[in-house]
Amino acid sequence: MIRLKSRSVRMRWILAGICILFSCSWNKVIAQSDTQGVQQIAVKTNLLYDGAMVPNIGVELMFPQQWSLNASWNYAWWSNDTKHRYWRTYGGEIEARKWHGRVAQQYPLRGHHTGLFMMAGMYDFEWEHAGYMNDLYFGIGASYGYAVKIAHNLSLDFVIGIGYLCGTYYKYRPQDNEYCILKRRNLSYFGPIKAEVSLVWIIDNIAKRKKGVRK
Repeated sequence: MIRLKSRSVRMRWILAGICILFSCSWNKVIAQSDTQGVQQIAVKTNLLYDGAMVPNIGVELMFPQQWSLNASWNYAWWSNDTKHRYWRTYGGEIEARKWHGRVAQQYPLRGHHTGLFMMAGMYDFEWEHAGYMNDLYFGIGASYGYAVKIAHNLSLDFVIGIGYLCGTYYKYRPQDNEYCILKRRNLSYFGPIKAEVSLVWIIDNIAKRKKGVRK
């Protein structure tokens, strides 16, 4: 038997990891940019996560030289304790992107893009008195995507990512306030680890606003 670990401890580890990843990605993007600063800001949500009942939100900052920094967070903590049903997951991701092609030059945050990303999180899924959980997983990989305009200031961003995912997960049986571990496995996987169909809202064109140009 093992007791349920503190949620706050897991959350602190995840937040610390995301802060480190954010710092590394931020320095990479700034190093590739001129001194112009942020050119555009967008808020997004991954519709695939939304469809799986995992609320999520992301922010993307556009820099000069067709670079952007994308950060996202997801959190779901659905449960039915009387029937031992859990649908729990949270985590985050940082991605540095390079935009390519004529469309991306004319319309920021649209067109082709490639990127390098890092992710971290946890999950606990249980149904019919058996479940799977992990304390923390990490992933790193490369992505390709294409963002297409669907309305003024709105677009859909289709993304696929391939990389390496590692961690430890458990198969368990819940009993009272403890988990009876049935199996423990180390996760070491290389292949597709990311998929997005994101609805993107481009909030403002800061570069034009600084110059006094109305959109």
